[in-house]
Amino acid sequence: MSGKKVVSSASLIDQKRSAETRLDELRQAQVDALELGEEFEHNNEILLINEHLAALDKAIVRAQRREQREADERATLQARQLASTLIESIRSIEEERLAALDKAQQSFDLAVSSIFDFLQICGTQQLICQDAVDLFNSQPQNRRRIKGMVYTPGDRDIHELTESAVKARIGNYMADALRAFNDAAGNGRMGDVTWSGRRILERRWTEEERSAVEGRIERDLAMNMAYIAKSIPVPTDAEAE
Repeated sequence: MSGKKVVSSASLIDQKRSAETRLDELRQAQVDALELGEEFEHNNEILLINEHLAALDKAIVRAQRREQREADERATLQARQLASTLIESIRSIEEERLAALDKAQQSFDLAVSSIFDFLQICGTQQLICQDAVDLFNSQPQNRRRIKGMVYTPGDRDIHELTESAVKARIGNYMADALRAFNDAAGNGRMGDVTWSGRRILERRWTEEERSAVEGRIERDLAMNMAYIAKSIPVPTDAEAE
């Protein structure tokens, strides 16, 4: 085929419609001439149009096949280009996905380590508070902020700082952090991990924790220790010698 631009099937179909319209006009004129007994001078044109229509039918089929083949080739090329683009996107996003997971793991590792530290410090605080209880109970009444007050063995446990109580509060803090993943019903679950989605903490964890133990530590033991320290006079230099 030459380098000339080929005619589209749509253009050929338009040509066929025009030829068919002309053919219908000629045949009507031929009928009119027969009815009037006149000579019809366009019989040869009718033959030529019929031959042209037959050729157009073949040309239309060939054009449609060519266009379909070209469309298939374009679709194949587009699919190849899209596949190449998707390969790059898949690999790039996969790297981002794994990097995000690695960051999450590092954050979780740090969180777990920090929670272990917190639990250990809570245990140390509990022992110190128990020493404070023992010291208070050993003091005479005049050194007690509240006369007649005695800490019971149950008080000595410092319930707010027991492992079970501390872990219960930590669980609430963690559930609050995971609340962003609650489902539409407010339930919290990821695989084997579940959490309560009902309670919403309005304050930071440190504020919640301070509130949980403040009554026992700051307003009770700390104040009693401060009273004892204030009740015992500081020795003079001569007494110290």
